[in-house]
Amino acid sequence: MPIDGERVGEDGPVTVVSTLWTRIVSLVEDGDPGLFDAINPPASATSIARVASAVGRELPADLVEFWSLADGVDHNAARRTSSGTRRPRQLPLSTVEALEKREMLLKVAGLVSDMSDADLANCLAVQDAGPAGIRELRYWLPSWIPLASNDGGDYLVIDLRRGAQFGCIMAFSTDEGSSAQPLWPNLTAMLASAAEFFE
Repeated sequence: MPIDGERVGEDGPVTVVSTLWTRIVSLVEDGDPGLFDAINPPASATSIARVASAVGRELPADLVEFWSLADGVDHNAARRTSSGTRRPRQLPLSTVEALEKREMLLKVAGLVSDMSDADLANCLAVQDAGPAGIRELRYWLPSWIPLASNDGGDYLVIDLRRGAQFGCIMAFSTDEGSSAQPLWPNLTAMLASAAEFFE
């Protein structure tokens, strides 16, 4: 099945993202009711548009669809209802949390860097103008959106820099920086891995 394809069901188009998410939700409901209850309702179009506006980049279609299905997970509720079952290390962030974490991580770069503000701004601008998914980077880039977090400094990042790997998913740690290569080519592939994790 192509990862960006869709089929037509009785109620209209059924995309790969919606199929994968329905599968994940069903598996979580059966195996981890506490986590199921922590899944947020869909994000509003306004909330999604606010993310795109803040980053100044087009959002991948699969990210828009995912947030239209669920606005991440309530991390506090998920922690309170931990059932001892195996869970992913990072849980999805809401659109509001994604913007808050992004702003915080951009500020952290200025606090931990030994470069001058001007040199750091120039360095980030050069890296941000480069192609998506390339190079291991120490500091958070403006074109990255935090997609999921373990609330301990580790993130899954969706890279909105331009290029063939636009929309790829990378890892980022506040201690070590980003992964050298993408973990998944896109959010759809990440959801497919998540479905396998919960099976």
